[in-house]
Amino acid sequence: SLATDASAMRSLASNVHLSVIRAVKVSLLMHYFGAALASDAGTVRVTAKDYRRSVAVPIIHDFISHSWKTERRQKFLAVCWLYNAPAASALSWLAALAVLVMQSDALALLPRSLKFPAKHGGELHPDGFSFWGLILCPCIFLVVGMFWQDMRNPRLVFMDKFCIHQT
Repeated sequence: SLATDASAMRSLASNVHLSVIRAVKVSLLMHYFGAALASDAGTVRVTAKDYRRSVAVPIIHDFISHSWKTERRQKFLAVCWLYNAPAASALSWLAALAVLVMQSDALALLPRSLKFPAKHGGELHPDGFSFWGLILCPCIFLVVGMFWQDMRNPRLVFMDKFCIHQT
């Protein structure tokens, strides 16, 4: 039953010595564009320092299994997407809205970069179009998408390469 499973989980957690539960910060996995995730021809680069990078923790937020065959770049992008994409999307949208407001006729804080004639109600009016959002928003998405883990509270993850002594 569900109640029995829940009580078993509580008892399991209470019987495990805290020094056994280890984790690393997500930012460690992503440092130097995922250098810690690198593999050599199907084997993981493991050093004595790797285990010492993990620390005993009372709670683990996520479990990440290290793929020995996947390329470092793919692992880095997957971790970026998992942990940073929501913030990158939200901040890109906020930047787009800020640019929209700053270019409005009411504020006119940012110039519209291209002028071209447009018909409104049968009359020709010069209208403006801006590349501010087209340049700013993707740049914000990329920067936040790759570095958000260093800008916020770090999540603690279990990854076998770091949290289980490999030598």
